[in-house]
Amino acid sequence: MDFEFEGSALDPFGNQRVGLSGKVDVNRKDFGLVWNAALETGGVLVSENVTLTFEVSAIKQADAEAPAESVVESTESEVVAEPVVAEPDVEASEKGGLVGWVKNLFATSNR
Repeated sequence: MDFEFEGSALDPFGNQRVGLSGKVDVNRKDFGLVWNAALETGGVLVSENVTLTFEVSAIKQADAEAPAESVVESTESEVVAEPVVAEPDVEASEKGGLVGWVKNLFATSNR
């Protein structure tokens, strides 16, 4: 299934977030869903073909082993934090699939 990258941004809580969307048509009988009901006017109640539409919002999860980001307050009451640049997760991208693709996207994105 192909996904389109819809964009990347920081949410109001400072988390990196990406948007993805995708659509795929499947035959429900391929998954063992064969139930149906005949209609009085002819035809059947449920189509064999089903369109699955996905709108995904993924949030980058903090690395559990990494130390927490330090926040330093200046004398002018401003909060200053150093940006964190993540290295690509090669192992996840080699696994493939949506999860590996999103992890790789976060790791290489500085948007």
